Amino acid sequence: MKSVTLQLPDEIADLLDSEAREARLNQTLALALVLQGKLGAGKAAQLLGMHLTDFVQLMAAHGIPYYAYDAEDWQAEEQTLREQLER
Repeated sequence: MKSVTLQLPDEIADLLDSEAREARLNQTLALALVLQGKLGAGKAAQLLGMHLTDFVQLMAAHGIPYYAYDAEDWQAEEQTLREQLER
């Protein structure tokens, strides 16, 4: 595991509970990487030592969707659903 030294303005550091500071920063970084598409939710949960459902709930609490579908994805899903219903 790598160590990173991070300097925060006092006002920001004071907003973080000192006992939970490292965990909160790790979660925030993981959420940012998931949002950027650089890290999957499953891997982020694993790296944080969380169950996937807990991480998905954390994502939801921060307004980050678990599924990021565009219009084409929705159309493909709709087509697959129609094909399944026709069987």
